[in-house]
Amino acid sequence: MNFDFSDEQKLFKEQVARFLADKCPLTVVRRVLDGKETHAAEVWAGLADLGALGVAVPEAYGGVGLGMLELCVIAEEIGRACAPVPFTSSVCLATEAIRRLGSDAQKQAWLPKLVAGAAIGTLAVAEGPHGTPAAKVAASLAGDKLTGTKVPVADGEAASFAIVLAQGGTGPTLALVDLAQPGVSRQAVQTIDPTQKHAEIKFEGAIAYSVGRLDR
Repeated sequence: MNFDFSDEQKLFKEQVARFLADKCPLTVVRRVLDGKETHAAEVWAGLADLGALGVAVPEAYGGVGLGMLELCVIAEEIGRACAPVPFTSSVCLATEAIRRLGSDAQKQAWLPKLVAGAAIGTLAVAEGPHGTPAAKVAASLAGDKLTGTKVPVADGEAASFAIVLAQGGTGPTLALVDLAQPGVSRQAVQTIDPTQKHAEIKFEGAIAYSVGRLDR
């Protein structure tokens, strides 16, 4: 049995590695680490041009239509380069949540933007430094209004939207929240991992949609 990568996977891996070696040297990593940028926007745009942000997204939504192994190949190269981009938050978590659980309307609205790098997503679960079990989450979704605080949220300042774990009418649920709206406030927080920016996000009656529906 052959456990090696296929030729196509090796080629994709080499393309991403060459791009990061050229466009994301340690000077770029240090610039973002020491500065106020949420991420290296030029590196993010370049990864989008390569198709790396949509590698596991179906072609119907603008993606490459490959799979999890190709996604892991890219993640490995991004980790190797310490690239200061929201790949895990946006591609591995938020994009996958919409791809797997979202309604077709949500997929049509968000997946093409995510693939193009025009939108950045994140997953907002924790409500403190020690993690929060789903059953004890305090954030609440009443109708289409979300209230609560999430901290720390990886790439919370850079994100265009968040998939938020909250208490719904029948227990814990996931809600999609556009972060560029009244009722949402964000503040940077320091964590033990300076290589990834984190934020506290407060929701005060923000409009939110259960994942699986775009409107109510």
